[in-house]
Amino acid sequence: MSNISFGGLASGLDTDSLIQQLLSIESRPITILNQKRGNLQSQGAAYKDLNTRFSALETAAFDLTKISSLIGREAKSSKTDNLLATANANASPGAYQVDVLRLATASRLQTGSGAGQGNALGGIASNTDFSADTVNQINTDNRLAEDLTNGTFFVNGQSVSVATSDTLNDILANISTATAGAVTGQLVTDASKGGLVIELSSASPIALSNGTSNFLSAFKLDTASYAAGLLSSSDAVNSVQTNLKLDGSEGGVNLAQAVGSGTLTINGKAVNYDAANDNLNDLVQRINAAEAGVRASFSTAGGGRLNLVSSASGPLAIQVSDTGSLADALGLQATNSASLGQSARIQVDGGAIQSFNKNSGIQAAGLEGIVLDLKAADAGNPVTVTVNVDSNGAVEKVQKFVEQFNSVVARIDELTAYNATTGQKGLFLSDFSVKAAKQRLFEQVFSRVNGLDGGNGSGSLAELGLSTGSIGATPGTTSKLVFDSGKLQTALNADPNRVAQLLGAQDNAEGTNVGVITRVKSYLDNLSSSTGVFAQKQKSTTNQIQTIDNRIDTLNQRLARKEKLFQSQFTALELAISRMQAQQSSLGALFRNN
Repeated sequence: MSNISFGGLASGLDTDSLIQQLLSIESRPITILNQKRGNLQSQGAAYKDLNTRFSALETAAFDLTKISSLIGREAKSSKTDNLLATANANASPGAYQVDVLRLATASRLQTGSGAGQGNALGGIASNTDFSADTVNQINTDNRLAEDLTNGTFFVNGQSVSVATSDTLNDILANISTATAGAVTGQLVTDASKGGLVIELSSASPIALSNGTSNFLSAFKLDTASYAAGLLSSSDAVNSVQTNLKLDGSEGGVNLAQAVGSGTLTINGKAVNYDAANDNLNDLVQRINAAEAGVRASFSTAGGGRLNLVSSASGPLAIQVSDTGSLADALGLQATNSASLGQSARIQVDGGAIQSFNKNSGIQAAGLEGIVLDLKAADAGNPVTVTVNVDSNGAVEKVQKFVEQFNSVVARIDELTAYNATTGQKGLFLSDFSVKAAKQRLFEQVFSRVNGLDGGNGSGSLAELGLSTGSIGATPGTTSKLVFDSGKLQTALNADPNRVAQLLGAQDNAEGTNVGVITRVKSYLDNLSSSTGVFAQKQKSTTNQIQTIDNRIDTLNQRLARKEKLFQSQFTALELAISRMQAQQSSLGALFRNN
């Protein structure tokens, strides 16, 4: 239950105001603690900010101790259509002549001629003469890559009909009748095209156009050209349909050779097949999923051809075995089915011919630090690869270090400043460790190192273009680091190894790292680590804030008890005055009555 306050009803005093004034006096220690807490919070945030800046400076310094950041190389090709070149830090500047004699190619295994019991022409579909078959039978036996449709087409402007009951010979006869014998046709075997073709003969050019039937496209006459009295199908017409079962159960002829079930092994990877359930599309997908080091595809050219191309370039044979008859039916066992890949061949500066089983990522002898990507061969016409020093990377890294250095110093100057006019003091004006960090940074950056290769063995970052700006200024007397990129570029062109040693990206001849930035980085590592001075100061302020928070809680509790005590005391006073006033009123009434 809360205390009841009479608020000076009896005494006429403003007891609430008196209590608040008393509490205000009692709460002065809390006010002081809150002010101290706020100051500590500002210090903690400032320590954290400094530590973050020092950490970023350490990262920038680390980048300057990596050789790849400094000794950059740029390679250019005089014929980018023939080869591309990239260079790393190990490449020596100069011009090199690279003759691309040959590109690397991949081994290939494909349907070849003499395909076992197949058609002996390299196709995998039967080349049996079907000129006496009706349109219906041709479609049932899947003789063509697409079913033949009824309708009409035009030869020399004359309409030729196609009916389901017509044989192919009937349709060819219809062509002769429609053109009054000017054009005659026959189904023949064309070894050069790998299978059966339609040949139309005429003493004069033949004009073909589509009608309602797909006869011309089905027999590949729509893409044919007339020459020397003949207009012949542009390719073999007897191609298998890849979406049909391998055993031909979905309609007559499919593969030229009967296929059952078995296991096709390619480069040691097994691919199972079942002709009653699988089609050519299934087989191609299964080979590609087997990770056998080949890529499978099917082409309808030449009556149909399965292609297996090695994933890697070079003379790597594709090994195939089969427990069934599929490899024979696909023509993969034919004498000319295999084509062995070849290695890329180049010459560097007229030296010995070098071979590689790839066209990209080539690292050749005589081109140390240079990687080539071959694009086209042009034997006898060398490409000039020019390597120059690329200082842009080093300039950017040094500039980043300078900017981060100045960020740290500017923040320290702000935190340790004193304005004599206003009397305003920086947050860390009296913190020696903050001022010492700045002084130590300048000492490290402008220190000299010995043991360098080249010159007199001694050097400083001044020769790389780092200074405090004004001529004659004593190191550390100014608060800004200035960078002259031209000096760094000159130094890199003159002696990149000395620059790398000076910064600490490379050891000297004795295997010792004498770099200035190596020293700076080591100092920053300790300064910005979790055990570094500013991390510890931040931790200390956090602990002090927690102690103050605990003290404030204790004082607030005590103040609450004081408030209750004051309210109780003033309430008792009001009650006592009220009783006295009542007694005085009674006595006054008694005397008036007498």
